[in-house]
Amino acid sequence: QRDANAAVAKAQSVEADARAGADASATAYESARALRSEAQRFEQAARAIHRSALAAARAKDAAARRAELSQRLTIAETARTAAETAQAAARTGPSDATMSRLRTLQTARDAAQLARERAAPALSIVYAGTGRIRRDGEDLPEGVRLPLPDGGTFDLDGIGRLTLHPGAAADAESVAKAEADLAGTLAQAGYGSVREAEDARQVRVEAEHRVAQARAKLEAAAPDGLDALHAALAALPAHAAPDPALPPVDAAAAAEEAAGDALLEASATFDAARHRHDVARTAHARADAEVTATEGRAARAALALAVFPDPAAALAALETRLQAEETAFAEATRHLERLEERAPDLEALRARHARAEATVEAARSALQTLAIDLRGLDTQIEERASAGIEEELADTADTLAAARHRLAAIQEECAVLQRLADALTSARQAAQEHYLAPVLQELGPLLRMLWPEAALTLDPETLLPHMLTRRETAEPFNILSGGTREQIALLVRLAFARMLARQGRPAPVILDDAIVYADDDRIETLFDALTRQAADLQILVFSCRQRAFRDLGGHMLTLTSAAEDLG
Repeated sequence: QRDANAAVAKAQSVEADARAGADASATAYESARALRSEAQRFEQAARAIHRSALAAARAKDAAARRAELSQRLTIAETARTAAETAQAAARTGPSDATMSRLRTLQTARDAAQLARERAAPALSIVYAGTGRIRRDGEDLPEGVRLPLPDGGTFDLDGIGRLTLHPGAAADAESVAKAEADLAGTLAQAGYGSVREAEDARQVRVEAEHRVAQARAKLEAAAPDGLDALHAALAALPAHAAPDPALPPVDAAAAAEEAAGDALLEASATFDAARHRHDVARTAHARADAEVTATEGRAARAALALAVFPDPAAALAALETRLQAEETAFAEATRHLERLEERAPDLEALRARHARAEATVEAARSALQTLAIDLRGLDTQIEERASAGIEEELADTADTLAAARHRLAAIQEECAVLQRLADALTSARQAAQEHYLAPVLQELGPLLRMLWPEAALTLDPETLLPHMLTRRETAEPFNILSGGTREQIALLVRLAFARMLARQGRPAPVILDDAIVYADDDRIETLFDALTRQAADLQILVFSCRQRAFRDLGGHMLTLTSAAEDLG
């Protein structure tokens, strides 16, 4: 009883200490919560100021962006107006085709006039005295050839007047026709002279240049079009006046970060105070429970002492009874262990039972399947017995014999056709070699003029160039450059022409605007190849590039009129 009372007193003392600690932790907890609330309000205010500063910065950026877009829009609209104005001016002048036609007709007219003047009689004067010859009141210069396609009247000092009448050589029909063609084309184009058309063309070219410049400016200012520029300008937020009370964005961000750090520190302090408060409350609850428990044990001890008038004798009897119970429990435990050692494994027995059931079920299912197959085989035997198996076997044997006979005939026919195909292939290869060998022989020297130690392979099927080997590297014809392929094609044509000439079937080689992609050194080598083959071949070269083919040599063909041929 004394022990129980001492335990109650100790538990009450511990409970009083725990209650005091819980009260102190509650006060600290409330202070930490107030501090955290203040830090939250401060952090929210700093965040709002930071957002306002960011919005102001974005508004400032939007204003700069609006000014930039407005400037670009002004430039783009000005460029579009200039392009439309220049485009209208660019449609007024003559086209390239019209100017080319006018220049050609003017050249033809000048050539006709020059030919007429060269064919007409001319006057050249050498004065020996003071007398002069005048035409239309002006002295004729001395030593100057004066063509007279239309004749003329001259005043001779001290002699009189001389009239020269043009003869047949002064025919002006070609000149009149050339002038009529030129005048008709000028009238159709709406110009009085070629000079006027040239000036109008220059105006059109300048207008087209201005159109290109304006379009370039428009593209630079509005690469996605004016509508996109208008849309980008409209998408910007409305302009708002700046708030001078707002701090800079960096300062607002630093303030928000500091407020966040303070909130984190206050939250950590609050969490620690809450933890200490929870621990103190738990300790107080345990202490209070311990007081209740010790008081209960003390009460139970008092009741037990009241039942036993002689506590010492009762305790000795209980200890004897406890010892007997412990001995019986130990014996029962050893007996249980012996039973467990001799008992079989229950899980193994269950697994074996399940496997046996599965085996029986599988055997039953297999038996049913075999019974079904047996009935099916019996049915098939009955059907085959009534269908005449012997007759079917005989028919099958006859069919097999006929098939073997047919197979032998087909194999013999295949062998004959294979021999024929081999003979045709050999004959075709021999014919191709016989045909291509002279061509390759003629082609070799020409090819080495361009690429020393080069070799060309022709496709035996199409007789076209197939592979060019240079410096031990084979290149397919279709991956060569345009200039190389053009030059090879030219050399192949020359080789074929030489082969035909050697066989007594000469054919002319006609080249129309060939050697387009050759550089200066390569074109000189090709000219040498043409000159070499032209020794016993007729080669006609047509080209509009007179300067490039000036060094080709040969006989230059010109077009002459029928009148010149007759003269």
